[in-house]
This record gives sequence, C-alpha cells and structure tokens, in this order.
Amino acid sequence: MAEDENPWTSRLSLLVLTHVAGTISIVSVLAMAPLVTRDLGIGATEFGFFITAYYGAQAVFSLPAGGLVDRVGVGWALVVCHTVMLLGAVLFSQAENFSMALAALAAMGAGYSISNPATARGVLEWFPAKRRATAMGIKQVGVPLGGILGAGNGALVTLVAWGDIMLGVAGLIAINGVLCLRLTRLAKHAVDQDKQHPLANIREVMRDGNINRFVLLNGLYNFGQ
Repeated sequence: MAEDENPWTSRLSLLVLTHVAGTISIVSVLAMAPLVTRDLGIGATEFGFFITAYYGAQAVFSLPAGGLVDRVGVGWALVVCHTVMLLGAVLFSQAENFSMALAALAAMGAGYSISNPATARGVLEWFPAKRRATAMGIKQVGVPLGGILGAGNGALVTLVAWGDIMLGVAGLIAINGVLCLRLTRLAKHAVDQDKQHPLANIREVMRDGNINRFVLLNGLYNFGQ
C-alpha cells in the first residue's frame, strides 16, 4: 500500500471492518446464548461470567494495547489484534465446557482491546485534522454494523450449529486480518523512542488527572448503557 494512496478509499474500510470483526464475535455469543448454555450445560450465572471475561480482558489489556500500537505501528498492531481475536473465535467454536469457553471470551476481549487504539491512531495519522472527526465517525459504523450481523446469528443458529457459526466469524476475522497486512507497508510515524522501561509511558498516562477523570466518566456511562 503506497503512502500517497487516498486513505478514504484504501484504508478507512479496513478500520471499519476491524470493528465489524470485533463486535460480531461477542454479539454472536450473546445472540446464541440459549443454545450455548444448553449445549455447555451451564446456567445464566455462568454465562454472565463470559461477558465479565470479555470486558475484563479488554480493561486489563487496553493500556498495554496502546503501548503496543505506539511501538509497532497501526498495521502490525491490527494484525496482532485480528490474530488474537481469531484464536478466541476458533477456541469458542470448539468449546466443550465452561472453562474453555471462558478462556475463548477472554482472548476475544484481549484482541479487541487493541482495535480501539490502533484504529484511532490510524485516523490521527492518515487524515487531516479538519476531517478526523468525520473519519472517526465512519470507522465507528463498524460497531453497530457488527452488532447487526451478530444479532442475525441468533436466528441463523436455529439452522446452523453455533460452533459452525463461530467458525464463520473466525473466517471473517481472518480475512480482514490478512487485508490489514497491507497496512504494515506504510511508514510507521515516529514516536518518542527513548530508553525508558516499556511500562514507563503507561505509568505516566495513569498519573494524568484529566485522563483518569475521563476514564471514570466513560466507565460510568458504559455501566449505564
């Protein structure tokens, strides 16, 4: 992928599909809950732990994910993102018990935690300042679109086994992950590469009062949702 290619046509679609791939996996699991719980022999409480594992992994890995994007660039970060999500989707498709499914949801959440900082940095690097909000809004379309497709799997599961559906989701993730390899050819924008410990920048961010307030308010907002 050349640096002079139009990012609106050559890159933004990959960012949209990244959110589609990430959202369709968790929404598919939710939509197929009745059959998943029946086949795994678990109740509503155990199924609730799946969601805790998914979002808990996102919370734990979000800060390291941002550091990863800063160090390897948008393209390679998205490849890692899709690889981890792919492993989670495949593992869930083969799950035979609660523990295996729980690990799969945690993997999907950890992978998706990379998508937000990676796609956001892509918007910041590739689009002019006065058009970044537009690009950001377009890429976020992938979230509800993935939700719509995932919800549709709630109907499809009456005809197709949920394990096979998750393999299909894994296929979608794999395809977009391969397409994201094109982004690795782009020059990585320089960041401050000093000799600090890899966690030093994370500690610096965590000491920022404005960011902490934003995180708290955003957490309360999502809890309300």
